[in-house]
Amino acid sequence: MSYIRKRIPKKKTSDPDELISYSQRLLDSAREHVNMIIYAGGAILFVAVIAFGMMWMKGNREAAAQAALSNAVNLYNLSLQTEEPSEGEEIKDPDLTMALESFQEVAAEYEGTSQGKAARFYTVNLLFRMGRLQEAAEAARSFIVMDPEFADRVNGGILLARILEATEQYPEAAEIYNRNVAKNQGDLKATLMMDAARCYELSGDRDRAVDLYRAVVKEFEETGFSVRADTKLAILGVRADPSL
Repeated sequence: MSYIRKRIPKKKTSDPDELISYSQRLLDSAREHVNMIIYAGGAILFVAVIAFGMMWMKGNREAAAQAALSNAVNLYNLSLQTEEPSEGEEIKDPDLTMALESFQEVAAEYEGTSQGKAARFYTVNLLFRMGRLQEAAEAARSFIVMDPEFADRVNGGILLARILEATEQYPEAAEIYNRNVAKNQGDLKATLMMDAARCYELSGDRDRAVDLYRAVVKEFEETGFSVRADTKLAILGVRADPSL
């Protein structure tokens, strides 16, 4: 009896051509995506470079602005260092022209930065100090409109009121002083109340002036402000206490 050996099938193996085909597909796929990968990586690198560049430029601009403002302040301080007058000579006002121009340049070149804003404030102060009152008033108004928050922090409104009072624009000056009273405390508050009362008085609004003088006497009693306000009331012919 003859036996027929059952043929056991061998495990299926990958055809070499099939392996090559699969490898080729992977390679082709990689090639298809390589440009996308390069572009994506390049885009990320480009954004990183731009961001770093902007930070670097911002840091450099900040440093340059600070250096420019410091130079202007130094020039201003040097302008104030006038020689002691000889006996009999009058004290001359310092020439602040170069310092003023320096602050104006900083304000223009670094507009929008904290240094540029500070330079604008210095500019208003110098114009006022130099007696260029009309220019000072215009510069102060512009300074307040451009950045009211910053102007409020450095009391830009009070500076404008001082300029307006110097140009005899008493009603507007009085209103600005009065608006700033509630924002302050202590000596500055008392000073502003006295300033507002004085401007109301000079503008012919005697009643509002009297009310403010009386408020100073009451709120700041036993201080120099109270004594000054009481004196002003006496000059106006009224009593500090309206009930008397």
